Amino acid sequence: LQGALQIKPNFGAAYANMGRLHIATKMPFTAVKELEKADSLEPKKVTTLCDLGQAYQRTLNYKLALTAYQRALEIDKQSLQAYIGTGQAYYAMTQYDKAEEHLKQALAISPTDSNALLALGRVQLERAVTPTDLANTQATLEKAVRADQDEPESWYMLGRLRSRQGRHKEALEMQKRALRMGAGHTGALYQLERCLRAVGQNTEADRVAKIHEKRKLHDRKELQLEEQISHNNDDWDSRVELAKLYIESGKHSLAVLLCKRIQ
Repeated sequence: LQGALQIKPNFGAAYANMGRLHIATKMPFTAVKELEKADSLEPKKVTTLCDLGQAYQRTLNYKLALTAYQRALEIDKQSLQAYIGTGQAYYAMTQYDKAEEHLKQALAISPTDSNALLALGRVQLERAVTPTDLANTQATLEKAVRADQDEPESWYMLGRLRSRQGRHKEALEMQKRALRMGAGHTGALYQLERCLRAVGQNTEADRVAKIHEKRKLHDRKELQLEEQISHNNDDWDSRVELAKLYIESGKHSLAVLLCKRIQ
């Protein structure tokens, strides 16, 4: 991609794909810059706008994320990704009515889409008060699991629901399953600790709590370093420190990619 940009410096598709690559490699601040550049070069690309919205969400800039998704919907009223992204942005801003409205519109387009079901289940769980609310949330999350049984976030959310229902042993197994599929899931680690305490396994819960705290600190530091790198592309010391953090947290593939970049 860098070679493509050397040949054609204003190649919008190359910038867009660089942005997608950096979203995938946990470098959202860098992704934002590249996707903004792609959008400036090709402002009517729905896929670029949706990816830009995702990058904004990763950097906690929910208002700009919402704007990107809304622009995508102005271009394509049937964009599933844009409806899901809009719902997620509204959820992050605690506007749950609007979030649910847009996620249901996404499901009207694709009733078995796992991302839409998962996002709707997250909204429903946040709003659930009565046993009926929890039952409706359970139905949504079970559909999400059936749609994609290898998605750790679905098992994590279903585990959170089971905890709300007081079914702690079931919740414990679901959080373990989420962690087997996504070892870096800090939310599942936190819920696992709570489940272990609920079933009386306090020694194991203490061990998990220490791992969770270390992981949280790692994640925060990784994001800070990535933001520094995005502002100063020649900050090689920060890249080395980030590579070390990736190694410590078991993200070996990301560490290898970064080390190759440093070389």
